[in-house]
Amino acid sequence: DNARLYPAFLAEAERLLVPGGRLVLLSHEIKLLRRLLPQTRGLSVRRGLRVWHGGHRPGIWLLQKQ
Repeated sequence: DNARLYPAFLAEAERLLVPGGRLVLLSHEIKLLRRLLPQTRGLSVRRGLRVWHGGHRPGIWLLQKQ
C-alpha cells in the first residue's frame, strides 16, 4: 500500500541524507506525492516535473535535505 510506504520512504530518506544531500524520485503516484511532499519537514522540493515514458506520464522530483 503506497499510502503507507511512501511516508515511510520519505522519512527514511530524510534520516539518511546529509544536509544538502539530494534524492531523485520517479513515481506514478502523482496525487499521493503532491499531498505528501509539502508535509515533509526536512526535505525540500528543488524541482518537480512530469515526464513521458512509453505512454505513461510519471512525475520526477529532485528533493534536497535542508
